[in-house]
Amino acid sequence: MVYKNLIIRQVAQHHKSGDYDLAIMGNTVAISIDPNDWTGYHNRGLAYLAKDEYDLAITDFDAAISISPHYYEMIYENRDRAIRAKENSESGQ
Repeated sequence: MVYKNLIIRQVAQHHKSGDYDLAIMGNTVAISIDPNDWTGYHNRGLAYLAKDEYDLAITDFDAAISISPHYYEMIYENRDRAIRAKENSESGQ
């Protein structure tokens, strides 16, 4: 658990600095340590969203929702953001 928490702190710094590839890698490690923790999927989804990789973001947000469907409204909001961004990119907006 200590190792996972260290990874999560580092991932937050990578995300803030715009290094989304490292954020994705760190969240993937966190998910491998505890695949039943929604935060790794949610945070990785945010990094994918920032990279305009909408399908991967939506998949991760869906995974976070399946783990914790009643926990956070923000998961649903971020999934909706990814869906809207995907639709806008496909329509050329």
